[in-house]
Amino acid sequence: MKIEDFNGRVAVITGGAAGIGRALAQELKTLGASVAIVDLPGDTLDATADELGVDALACDVSDAAAVDALAQAVVDRYGKVDLLFNNAGVGLQQSLYRINPNDWNWVFDVNFRGVVHGIRSFLPHLSTNPEGAYVVNTASLFSLYTGPGMAAYAASKYAVLAVTETLAKEVSVTGDRIGVTAFCPGPIDTTIYGSLGRRDPRYGAAPPASDPGDPVRKALAPITGAQRMPALEAARIAIAAVKAGRFWAITHPEYTDAVEPEHAALRAEIDRQRTRL
Repeated sequence: MKIEDFNGRVAVITGGAAGIGRALAQELKTLGASVAIVDLPGDTLDATADELGVDALACDVSDAAAVDALAQAVVDRYGKVDLLFNNAGVGLQQSLYRINPNDWNWVFDVNFRGVVHGIRSFLPHLSTNPEGAYVVNTASLFSLYTGPGMAAYAASKYAVLAVTETLAKEVSVTGDRIGVTAFCPGPIDTTIYGSLGRRDPRYGAAPPASDPGDPVRKALAPITGAQRMPALEAARIAIAAVKAGRFWAITHPEYTDAVEPEHAALRAEIDRQRTRL
């Protein structure tokens, strides 16, 4: 399944008020789609909708019931859903030595459960769309490998990738005309780097910054200091995957070299075990 013409299509984008979500909305609007951006209520959501000329729907994607209501509101308003971008996400760079249960809950509630809720709530509408439909889940390059300080974020994105791969396999056996893309951005110029400052109070105080001499913090420097791709460029990569019906959408192929040693080590162990047998 692929969608080459967006005229008349209805796109729902979570995390749509800023960053990649905003860029997706801007590009899809230009391509002729009717766009609903979804984010936490507030001035940023309203201002983005006004500026882009798209609809704004307030929703906390970590709340399953709220996402159910969101899906119904979209169908009530537009009569259908063609494209679902499960894009809402938060960032956390924190050592396993320092991370606490609230941090884990926050990252997984938004990054992982937000995607799961989106799939569960919208799938009945997507699967019955006579024109076919599409799901793009924003994972990350950190769904392919990890590094010091990235445990919670990478684990949540590994989980997103697992669900996305499973969805692709399931629609292939059910026969539903639903395309699926795993969107794996690297460093993008977005507001995700300020996520801690917007964390819901129910997760408690944000974790304190580590000491500058912390070796994990030092190891993070190449990640945090990497040059960031403009969000609109990243959005166009994701949309190109939808047009072509490709499962993978990767913004920074040069950063995927980190995957190779892990794959090589795994292959070597598999070969060793086969030789032993």
